[in-house]
Amino acid sequence: METDDTTTAQAAMNAWGGWLAISLALALTTGAIHAYIGIADLIDGEPAKGVIFIGMALPYVVGAAFIAAGLRRRFWLKVGLGYAILLLVAWAPVGERNLLAYADKIVEIVLVFAVVVTLRRSRKSSV
Repeated sequence: METDDTTTAQAAMNAWGGWLAISLALALTTGAIHAYIGIADLIDGEPAKGVIFIGMALPYVVGAAFIAAGLRRRFWLKVGLGYAILLLVAWAPVGERNLLAYADKIVEIVLVFAVVVTLRRSRKSSV
C-alpha cells in the first residue's frame, strides 16, 4: 500500500516528466550545435571563434547534467532560461545568418518555452 508521501513524490516527478525531458533534449541539442560550430571553426583555422563556441556549449551540457541529476533543478532551469535568452538577444545584432544558426535559434526559442512550462508545472507540484 502506498503512503501519502509516496503518492506526493510520484505526482511531483510526473509534473517534471515530459516537459523536463523535452527541455533537457533541447538544451543538449543546442549545446551540440554550438560544439559542432566551435570544432568546425577550430578545424577551419579560427581558434578564437572555435573556443568561444565550445565555451557557449558547455553551460548547456553541464546544466543539463545537473538538472538530470536532480541537483537544484529549479535553480538550474532558471539559469538555463536566462542563458538561452541571453544568447538569443546577443545573436540578434551580430550573429551569423545561415541555416545552422537559424536552426539553433529555433531550438533555443523552443527551449525557452519548454523551460517556462517546466517551471510552471513544477511549481504547481511544489517540488
